[in-house]
Amino acid sequence: MIQLVIFDCDGVMFNSREANRAYYNHLLSVFACPAMDESEVHYVHSHNVNDSVAHIFRNHPE
Repeated sequence: MIQLVIFDCDGVMFNSREANRAYYNHLLSVFACPAMDESEVHYVHSHNVNDSVAHIFRNHPE
């Protein structure tokens, strides 16, 4: 039986930076947008998903 689920999306407990990079780059690729640059990776690693999606698609309004 699972007694505990831990969500660590900002890398405090586990190094999740590369997982975040892969997730958001996959999302961008679905819409034929270029992969994130390092400043975008830094942003998404420390913000929530709604803010991160808005940030990475800010130059792709279509």
